[in-house]
Amino acid sequence: MSCTISRYVATSGESQTKRKGLTENVLQTDPYQLNNLLHHSATPPATLLGVPFHKVIARLDALLFVLKSCKAQTCVRPWHALHPAGNVQNLNDALSGRFDVFYEQQQKKVNFNRCEMGQIIGSEGPQFESDGLVYRQGVRWSEWV
Repeated sequence: MSCTISRYVATSGESQTKRKGLTENVLQTDPYQLNNLLHHSATPPATLLGVPFHKVIARLDALLFVLKSCKAQTCVRPWHALHPAGNVQNLNDALSGRFDVFYEQQQKKVNFNRCEMGQIIGSEGPQFESDGLVYRQGVRWSEWV
């Protein structure tokens, strides 16, 4: 058995145009959505949505990190969970270079300790509610409190 995670999750905060652009891009290069661009043997594109591929993946990883265990409004507004100041509403906003360190170096990454037949929190690695970071003017929450 293997665990698979789809890294693109469309949220209500994303514009239809941006979502359509990403979907069209993926469907043009992989119409049946069979190519795992993150597989060790894959050759990912240099850019996606006009930015380096790894930057998009870091943002989607953080989004999935929030959504994998979300509750209530966090599920509806996951970007707000990451950016409570409200300065990020969608993937396009999150791709701003000022958030690179937050997404690429500071935020925990989605991982699983083992693949179970159901949802067992102890097997699901870090959880956003207890392990995740929130962006606050470029300073980690732990430095504020």
